[in-house]
Amino acid sequence: GEGCAMKDVMLFISSCVPIEEAQNIEKLLLDYYFSQFEEAMSFYRPEQNAKLIIESWKPFYYVAWADFLRFLYGWSPEHWKINEYSLSCATKGLEYIVK
Repeated sequence: GEGCAMKDVMLFISSCVPIEEAQNIEKLLLDYYFSQFEEAMSFYRPEQNAKLIIESWKPFYYVAWADFLRFLYGWSPEHWKINEYSLSCATKGLEYIVK
C-alpha cells in the first residue's frame, strides 16, 4: 500500500528473528529494509524524496512496537514477545510520541 510500512516490518522482525538476536541485528535489518525501500522508490516513485520519507519513518518502527505491546498486554499478558527487547523498543516509541 501507500502507507507507512513500519508495523509490517516490526511484525516481520518479531516473528522471524530470535528475540535474543533482535537487538544485535536490528540496525542491520532496518538498514537493509530502507536500502531496498530507497531503491524501489527510485524506480517506482522517482519524484518522491526517499531519504526524507525514510528519516520520517524510522521512529515509527518503535511506535509500532508500542502499539503491538498494547495489543499483547490486552490479549495475552504472558506472551513471549513481551520481553526486554520489545519493552525497550516500545519505550523508545512512546518517548518519540511524547516529544
